[in-house]
Amino acid sequence: MKRILHLVMLSAGRYRREYRRTLIALGLASIAQAAAYATLIPLLYELTRPQVDAATAWRWLAVFVACYLVELALRLYELRFQYGSWAGVLADVRLRLGESLRTMPQAELARRASDDFLSGTGRENACCTRSPSPHPNVA
Repeated sequence: MKRILHLVMLSAGRYRREYRRTLIALGLASIAQAAAYATLIPLLYELTRPQVDAATAWRWLAVFVACYLVELALRLYELRFQYGSWAGVLADVRLRLGESLRTMPQAELARRASDDFLSGTGRENACCTRSPSPHPNVA
């Protein structure tokens, strides 16, 4: 998991810091969501008792709303990165890929199939996707 996270951070390039903050916000938003759902138990307990303590029920409702607002703020922070900077991350990845392909020796490029760069398995995967399907309803 650490290796995958390291590779993802490497691919984020100049957006690495912002992406890390976004992942932290995502984790904190999940914790806030869990806390909000956890406050529903005492809130519903207060509301279903024969003698409802209105002050306690209002307090639990306030805690629920506060947790939910914290989650909302963190999710909006996450969405700001997704819609504001994610296109830039993908553009940088494409530029780095193009640069590495440009600097690759011609003999290496000629030896490989074009889909070899996109798939992890290479030619054996390409031959399977180009063959017609034995099933009549599948193209």
